[in-house]
Amino acid sequence: MKILAAATFLILFVFYVLTFQGAVVWMEWIESLKMGYGLFSVLDFCGSTVTCFNYRSEAQRLILGGDERLLVMYRTNLGFYAQTMLKCNFLQFGGTTVTALILGQAPSWLAGTHVFSAFLLAYWLVFCSPGDVWFQALSHTALLTPIKMTATISGAHALSSWGVDKALTAEHAKMRSSVWGALVCGFTSGCLGGLVAGVAEEGEGWVTSKAPTWPQQRTFYMVMLYYVVTDPHGVLNGLSQVSYHLVGFEGMTVFPVLAPSGCKVWLVILMLILQFSLDVTGVDLLQPLNQALGRIMAIVFPIRMQLRVGANKID
Repeated sequence: MKILAAATFLILFVFYVLTFQGAVVWMEWIESLKMGYGLFSVLDFCGSTVTCFNYRSEAQRLILGGDERLLVMYRTNLGFYAQTMLKCNFLQFGGTTVTALILGQAPSWLAGTHVFSAFLLAYWLVFCSPGDVWFQALSHTALLTPIKMTATISGAHALSSWGVDKALTAEHAKMRSSVWGALVCGFTSGCLGGLVAGVAEEGEGWVTSKAPTWPQQRTFYMVMLYYVVTDPHGVLNGLSQVSYHLVGFEGMTVFPVLAPSGCKVWLVILMLILQFSLDVTGVDLLQPLNQALGRIMAIVFPIRMQLRVGANKID
């Protein structure tokens, strides 16, 4: 806990003490940072490491609990490699793959060698390192914390640079001008990997049998924030101009509030705070937002579907 608090303080120090503009430059630098003679993306390595570590930890828990399904899938070496690598790949890159399909473009993780190479390195270290030293080392907070923090930064870039921005710079002009295209691509890139992996393993029924996960909830709010603050299509600025005209304030401009590079800094700060609160204090800061959103949705989109079976209410 102390190490995580210290690491969080360090990030905040970078953002605030070294000036906001310095943080913007640092964010742009780390987004393109590579290691190993340019063969491995640092952000994708950390994101893939956390994905593989979480998957292996959960798989081991299920196996120790007597999960026959996993034992059958892992009964041969080839079956183990196929299942674990495919599932971890879906978890890590499933969202950006869906975004690529929506935009009719090549998946970004296949467009350069440094992204998928980073995934393969992370997979090998987590599952195959000599003496299992890497997986055991990740069990210690001192190593896992900075990697997880960098993975959170990677998540912020996924929904912004590899999601919303990807739609805004799409090869097809109609997608570049689409508000819904930008929002959907931000959401899919930011969190849809888990859904893709679930569907691949359990079929389409998995979609309707699961509630939105915490990463999906977080991504939803962050994508909306990123779009509203940057207002890339000028929609909000146009609406605000009409409003100001009606009340007699001509020429006032509110949107965009921040440039995309500056907004990404705030995305990282907010996502680190949300992750820190959940992991360390056990407090889910998204709950108040979910409750407020639920009340608003109940007014705008009242539910007409029957949600009771006899006297029992379906939660």
